[in-house]
Amino acid sequence: MKCLQELGRPDEWFGRVEFRDDGCYEVVCRRGHCTVTVLQEEKYEILFEIGVNAILDGCYREAVASFAASLERFYQFSIFVLLEEQKVERDQALLSWKLVASQSERQLGAFIFLWLSRFQKAPSVLNGKAVEFRNEVVHKGKIPSKEEALHFGDNVLAIIQPKLLRLRAALKESMQNCIFYTIRERSQQAQIESQVSTMSVRTAFQPAERQSVLPMTVAEYLAQVKQARDVVLAPGV
Repeated sequence: MKCLQELGRPDEWFGRVEFRDDGCYEVVCRRGHCTVTVLQEEKYEILFEIGVNAILDGCYREAVASFAASLERFYQFSIFVLLEEQKVERDQALLSWKLVASQSERQLGAFIFLWLSRFQKAPSVLNGKAVEFRNEVVHKGKIPSKEEALHFGDNVLAIIQPKLLRLRAALKESMQNCIFYTIRERSQQAQIESQVSTMSVRTAFQPAERQSVLPMTVAEYLAQVKQARDVVLAPGV
């Protein structure tokens, strides 16, 4: 932003950063300007991206754990969207979430019944076999194969994508409000004097609106991520 103010254009420069839990990324450009950028994407989207990149890196156990965490955070996001539609105050929703923040089964239960109340149909969730596989990987140290990691990712994708389409179609304003709350809360957490800007990145869930029939598979999306990664890692970039 400071380069834009001084030069009339942003500095064309790639800065590499690690994934951050708070969604705030601080970089210093070649001209010495400190910039803080807040990602607009929700936690479930970033976790899924970490899972996809873990497969590219050959870390299949980490991929499964990230996909599983992505699904849980999608349930959380959906809960807040459904509460927002009911005009529940954000601070009350956050306060209530703290009561179940460390209890994934209660979070799942809250999601199921809020979804049922809104759409009059029970939502699909991971089946018993997929849950058993996840627990073996996450809690028992199972090292999955690439094929198993891809299959589990597809299961998660097949659960999230249709629900995301449903939320976007029926609760678009509530979704936008929740995304705004996320950006605002991340910006407030930054506690940095530098000017804060926002940025959106491509994820597996961004093209969901044009996938009205079948969701993209993890393998298909993996090819896109690899192509983008090769461009960024190309010599001279």
